[in-house]
Amino acid sequence: MRNLFAFLFRYRGILVFALLEVLSVYLLIRNSAYQRAAFFQLGQHLCRTAAGMAYAGVGIF
Repeated sequence: MRNLFAFLFRYRGILVFALLEVLSVYLLIRNSAYQRAAFFQLGQHLCRTAAGMAYAGVGIF
């Protein structure tokens, strides 16, 4: 437990930066219709790509 606290204390700047980045992306996607559409379009594209790769992998066997 002491090591966990030492880790969090040592890297607190990086952790706060990462937390603020995640929060800013969340707020951007939530409050901008264009960014929301672009984000969901990216998600759909990644899912289609993954499904296509999985389907191609099944054809090997």
